[in-house]
Amino acid sequence: MSKLVSFFQHGSESPVPVAAEPPPPTPEPESTAVSPKPDPVPPRKVFGKRKPVNPDLGNKLSDIAEKNSGELVASRFQMVGLNKILEKLADVSDDTAEKAFLVAEKTLQAHLTEEDVYEPHEFSFLVCFANLDSAQAAQKAKQIEAEIQEKILSEGFDAEYSEISTETRTLKVSGEELSNSDDLLNLIAEKIVRETDRVKKGLKIWSSKYLAICEIDLAPVISKSQRGAGFRLAKFSKRTVADIGQLLKIGASPMEVAAEADCMMVRRASEIVFQGDRENDPLMVVDVHYSTLSDQSHREKYMAACRPITEVCANSLMARIIYSADKPPNLRFSGLVSKLDSLFQSRIMQIKTPQLGSVDLQACKIPVICMNFREIEPVMARYQQELQKFIQKVHACRSRLLVDDVSDKETGGKLFELGVDFVSLRT
Repeated sequence: MSKLVSFFQHGSESPVPVAAEPPPPTPEPESTAVSPKPDPVPPRKVFGKRKPVNPDLGNKLSDIAEKNSGELVASRFQMVGLNKILEKLADVSDDTAEKAFLVAEKTLQAHLTEEDVYEPHEFSFLVCFANLDSAQAAQKAKQIEAEIQEKILSEGFDAEYSEISTETRTLKVSGEELSNSDDLLNLIAEKIVRETDRVKKGLKIWSSKYLAICEIDLAPVISKSQRGAGFRLAKFSKRTVADIGQLLKIGASPMEVAAEADCMMVRRASEIVFQGDRENDPLMVVDVHYSTLSDQSHREKYMAACRPITEVCANSLMARIIYSADKPPNLRFSGLVSKLDSLFQSRIMQIKTPQLGSVDLQACKIPVICMNFREIEPVMARYQQELQKFIQKVHACRSRLLVDDVSDKETGGKLFELGVDFVSLRT
């Protein structure tokens, strides 16, 4: 459970009268003129069908399933942006779209082992990981997704081309299914869709029941002058974190659980704000994981949860973007987090210690950078100069540094001496 704790801390209608049916129209006499045939419309390429499916695909999938007790851990990378572009813009050339698809395919291939199985399928890629469990596969799939997006943007394509939705599921399969299927790709894709629908229904039922009883602790934030900083951090209680962790047991990925937790936190926090003194209470900071913003379906769900809430509470809420990847934010970061501007009074960003010195703070445009003390503590003595340089870099970009989860006031004082602007004590 320590990993999970770390993961989440960082009416009636009147009848309408029916009009009498009009008499049937008199049919027009058939014309003897021959209508000209329309010009034939050249069919679009179906991406992912450029080459025949590997004839050995069934054997490879059977080997993986047999090794994993009749299960396949599969991911589907849907190029949803590319699909939308081709649907709405007739003047987009197939060559341009094909190039974007090939960039994604080449990037994906670089991350797979010889035992893994992958095939293009329409506007998506289907991958079966040979040696990863569901959580490991979900994490790797998100890393691959982020790199594909980065590569597409760095090649000069518009941001919409980089829109990807990734699903990772554990699928039950039998050797008979695999050997008798006429279309293995559709078999896997349909199983992923059915499993995704099952998980989404489970998440919806769970959150509707749990929202009223989830617990949030409020951690005050103090400045170097020992005065309140004007905002406080909303955190799930340990019991709530443990309860949220149970969602993994219904097959939800860590990213889906994070998105569900983000939606629950903003709803619960807004209730607390609405019941309090909005004129005098400090601002409340609620967490939103970057993985929630970077995935289209999770982002749309979160925005839908926020809009009716922030119309009333927008001036009382701040967003803390939890960026938990080891690599620095990619080119999509600023565009995605800017979508929160109309929903919250301001935003802060939590990063991991390995990103010291590698984050482009100027590009991120975040007024407050947050770090967890549990990560800083091991490096405070050995890498004090590096930490001070990072603090100076933060200040040079007109941002401030907040260290969260500080063990005691004495340690908070030491952090202030290093140049940290705000600390929040462990609750």
